[in-house]
Amino acid sequence: MADVPRADEDPATGFFAALKGALDALDPDAALIALARASAPQIIAIAPTDSAPLHPLLGVAAALFAQALNRMGHPETVAPVLGWFCDCLAPPHRRGEGHWRLTTAFPFVWMGLIDAALGQGDQTAAVDVFVHACDARRHGRADATTADPLAVALIAHAGAQRQDSFVLSPASLLERGEAILGLGPLDRRLERVQAFHAGFVAIALVADAAGRVLPLVEAELPAYLAAPTIDNSHFEFNAICVLAATGRDAQALEAARALARRGYGQAWRFNLATAETMGWTQEMRQNEWLGHLATTPQYATFLRAYVIRPFQPHGPETTALCAVRDGRWSGKKPRKCAISKAPIAPGAPVVRYRHLFGRALDGAFHIAAEEAFAASPAQQARDAFEAERIPLAALFPFAHTVDGHWDSPLIAAFHFDIARDPAAFDIDRAARLIAEHAPPPIRRYWIKGPSRAEQVPAFAPFAGDDGHGDAVNFAWRLIKAGHRAALLAAVATRPEADKVFAMLATFDDADLRQAAARHFDLPDLPETMARAFAERPTLDDHWALAAYGDAHPRFRAALVAAMSAYGLHLYSNNHPTADWFLQGLEHYAYAGGSQLLFFLIDHPRDEPVLAEVVREMWIPSGWSAHDAYGNTGLFYVRTALLHFARHAPDKLQAWLARPWCDLAKGMAKERETLRLVKQATKSSRRR
Repeated sequence: MADVPRADEDPATGFFAALKGALDALDPDAALIALARASAPQIIAIAPTDSAPLHPLLGVAAALFAQALNRMGHPETVAPVLGWFCDCLAPPHRRGEGHWRLTTAFPFVWMGLIDAALGQGDQTAAVDVFVHACDARRHGRADATTADPLAVALIAHAGAQRQDSFVLSPASLLERGEAILGLGPLDRRLERVQAFHAGFVAIALVADAAGRVLPLVEAELPAYLAAPTIDNSHFEFNAICVLAATGRDAQALEAARALARRGYGQAWRFNLATAETMGWTQEMRQNEWLGHLATTPQYATFLRAYVIRPFQPHGPETTALCAVRDGRWSGKKPRKCAISKAPIAPGAPVVRYRHLFGRALDGAFHIAAEEAFAASPAQQARDAFEAERIPLAALFPFAHTVDGHWDSPLIAAFHFDIARDPAAFDIDRAARLIAEHAPPPIRRYWIKGPSRAEQVPAFAPFAGDDGHGDAVNFAWRLIKAGHRAALLAAVATRPEADKVFAMLATFDDADLRQAAARHFDLPDLPETMARAFAERPTLDDHWALAAYGDAHPRFRAALVAAMSAYGLHLYSNNHPTADWFLQGLEHYAYAGGSQLLFFLIDHPRDEPVLAEVVREMWIPSGWSAHDAYGNTGLFYVRTALLHFARHAPDKLQAWLARPWCDLAKGMAKERETLRLVKQATKSSRRR
């Protein structure tokens, strides 16, 4: 074991001496592992007590320890050791948070983690760590070369051996990416796999090795460009660069057309003049790879037809409304009219309206004086909105960024086609897109208990799991374009008709609800659906919805299918499903759609997530921007508890007895749930 430095030594100098001594040993790897086990005092002594940067020696030491463990055949210990290393750097209340402190300050530490995953044959972990390494290389410091002479001396030491442990070089990452692919096939549906494919291809380009990833590009690109629900990742664009770099201009241009048509949100990258101003696009030297292709007349035609578009014009003929209603100005002070700019007196009649495109993020209404609105071209837009004859060009414009509103690539392609050529409109194709819409499950995690360790992901996140509501909002636009009857007729012929009519029944639209009632032969469906969206449903409302779901299994099955395909029951602030800024869907705001779960109170096993809530007594939740299950978890809990109240009182008491599930300490809806459960318990006792 290397000597522990004396207390009177400078901590960094002492730690350097210990590390150098280990590297000088006859068996450097064994000496480094022994030092790692005894180095906590040195690490703590060097760790900053404030927000100052970590000393470079810490990063070098972490890489050396990881390297030694990998070479000595202990790859399974690398991640725990680096986690322990970070705990030495963290205050007591922040321990157990993984190795982010090291990898953020010293991105090259990711190399040891990649090698550890490969050493264990763990392809999933290797993919995850590789993606982190690519992100770190693009955004952070790529190596340990600093002005610190101690770190430089250790890196140069012969005992350090594998120098690529201290740098995120394209060549070393490319080598490891190939090793990851060698472990077996990957599931391209997974978000992390798409990120791996994109990063791996980008690294090959930067390493001047496009030919090494050409087999992957030729194998995967057609599937990416044909997938019905997968979001466009950067893999497709990077793959097009590979095709161009290897002289496959015709293939590259064909793929570029397909990618732009499917709503790639950064199609502007094909415009090399625009891309040149963006540093991150040039890091992979995209203009170099596309440069020859960009000189051809075919590429210029492609840019004009697919990429360079005007901004959405603003005017009554081209600016569609998505909501409009009459009212009176209820403020205590005058307000400026959105049209005439004249003051609107309190109590004066007004028109509130909202545009489909370019609206405020919070969906705020424009407010105009009634007379000013009626005398303006905006009245024409209102007439078209209310008569359901908004021009297709206003609903599906060929304008900059507008078709990027779609997460579904197939709906984006439909938008693209009819925006360029209205004659391409095909109601049967539109109905098929809605009926076959089936994005992957939305990511979630389970809260199994009060500790962080008991909060675990339900599955690896899928790419494109945020496009469920596209089909709902697409149907709304088709109706506003005057295709209501044609859409209903086309949908009725589809094998998925039940699912679509269940979705249309949720619109706040009497005609659509009557159409659904006729389809299911349920005359009372409109009234029942209105009850499902009650602002504050009573216990009787809950029982009525439960009874309706129980009595009509066909409708119940259709509703579950619609919830799965369109996310009707999930409420997300960041990735909304049904767009509650559209008139007729506004009742989806504030988790209105989540109350559809109450149809399943007597049949929770029909819906997979609810079935697991009832069986395991876990709570579904979400994280960060993926908040759908976090916002909807309470409604799953209420549905489960009311099911227990009717069918399993013992499980109800077991749930309520858990301190970490105390609804009384929650928000208003949680307290309302507790009140309803208590009321249900009392009523069941009386029976």
